[in-house]
Amino acid sequence: MQARERKGWTQKELAERAQLSLRTVQRLEGNDTAPRYSTLQLITEALGLKLDDNKVAHRNDSVHHRSILAKTVDVFFLCLFNFLVMALVGFLVIDSNANLNSRIGATVVCIALPFIIVLLDLKRTAVSRLLAFGSGMFCYSMLLLISANSLVSVLVIGIQSGLFLNSILFLSILYFGDRCLPMLGSKNDLSL
Repeated sequence: MQARERKGWTQKELAERAQLSLRTVQRLEGNDTAPRYSTLQLITEALGLKLDDNKVAHRNDSVHHRSILAKTVDVFFLCLFNFLVMALVGFLVIDSNANLNSRIGATVVCIALPFIIVLLDLKRTAVSRLLAFGSGMFCYSMLLLISANSLVSVLVIGIQSGLFLNSILFLSILYFGDRCLPMLGSKNDLSL
């Protein structure tokens, strides 16, 4: 970035001169990804610099280790999130003291929470978002089906308690939520 700025080039100018996409240059300068060797060669040639192979290897190793740690932390918190959502909704709809108010509260949570997730995570695809944030609700419904004595009793419990309705709402909004946002207003108006 410093070499580009010393030349007075914008990211777009560097991308054009190096024959790369603007997004690639932005990701590299933002340290979002580890660059390929061929990409670094194109950039250094465009800037008129010499590529130091030892520094490239060291940087790629540190980015790789950081990404493994980040992915591990992401998986841990996604599992924790899914467990907490599953426990909260289960407590609100199936608990022996569950009443109409707690079931309405569960429905509000199952509508609001996925919309918040969609708003904060517009970069993910619908399937990725569904797998990351909806697996707890899906597993909870499946556990209920597996643990019951009979299919009829599970259906009665799931329908009367509102668990199945809330699960369908939660998962549907996670999947289709980004398509609903334009109906509510532009994405730029809603982003935080």
